[in-house]
Amino acid sequence: MSWVLVHGSDRQTLAPNDRAALYGDALFETLLWAQTHFVLAPLHWQRLLSGAARLKITLDPQVLQAFVTDIEATLKTQASDRFCAVRFSVHRSVDARGYAFNDQTTPELVCLINTAPMSSPRPVDLGVSPIHLARQPLLAGLKHANRLEQVMASQSLADQGYEDGLMCLETGPVVCTTRANVYALIDDVWHTPLLNDAGVAGTRRAWFLQQSEQGYWPAKESELTLDQLYQADAVMISNALRGFQEVGSISGRPLRSSLQIAGVKQRYTDVLALEAC
Repeated sequence: MSWVLVHGSDRQTLAPNDRAALYGDALFETLLWAQTHFVLAPLHWQRLLSGAARLKITLDPQVLQAFVTDIEATLKTQASDRFCAVRFSVHRSVDARGYAFNDQTTPELVCLINTAPMSSPRPVDLGVSPIHLARQPLLAGLKHANRLEQVMASQSLADQGYEDGLMCLETGPVVCTTRANVYALIDDVWHTPLLNDAGVAGTRRAWFLQQSEQGYWPAKESELTLDQLYQADAVMISNALRGFQEVGSISGRPLRSSLQIAGVKQRYTDVLALEAC
């Protein structure tokens, strides 16, 4: 199953001067549709609107909500028994060509719907990407549409036989994988990399830190190195479609395992079950 909706209609084409295609001038969110609803949707809309404000994209929350409502109606009709990966993207729209964006018009809103990938209960084996993330504080944390670093890293990792792998800054600190945030259990505290210079501030990462503030587990944002991950009591990753996954090895080097990962997964499952009620 796969289809595209633009501005809530059945139109399946973008404008010839679409800025996402020309410049990567867009933001996106990939949500999990769980048969009846979007999972942790408020975290996604909060990040999208915050990102639009940072990039000065004139996104009206009411326009976004109307589009989301249309998509929900479509999914409730055509995917009431399925789990779907639903990508919402907001493309800056201007009449004039070129990089500048004065006199913006209503952004192009695009939705791409596919069947969600299955999440394996087995620990994942990660490689280490030879391609580093560039430092750019202006874009750090944003889910922007320019993902060329991840594209090149993913291909390099695939050539090594890995589906995913860690990405670091050139100076050494671990930031993320090509598609997930990272967590390391060190001395009974979960550490997740700082995202001041690069990386995406994931919605599951935001949820994880919120749960920490509520007392479910100790967690903090820290600068992490590969050596710290190798020596950690446990390592896990997260994203919106696969939830939280234990990491079994990095570049073939086995990692320790901890029952605390099962505790995180159970809490996440419990919260999702409450959402579905």
